Amino acid sequence: MKAAQLRGDSDFGCLTATTEVLRQETIEEGQTTGGHEPPHRAVYSIAVSGCGKRTTYDISCDGRKKGSCVVGTVQTPARE
Repeated sequence: MKAAQLRGDSDFGCLTATTEVLRQETIEEGQTTGGHEPPHRAVYSIAVSGCGKRTTYDISCDGRKKGSCVVGTVQTPARE
């Protein structure tokens, strides 16, 4: 959520942006080692609102790497 909030703060020029998780999905990856490895990747859709604007960001995170969340597709901003 922090990655989406920082991006919203920057895109909106608004330091009071708030976030809301709209969707969370854990990504199951194929196993190549022969053993079971728990899922470590997730994708989120997060709505960001602030200063009369609202948009949704798609975020991809890898739980094995701290700070590895990447802001992806940006939906068209809408007025609140």
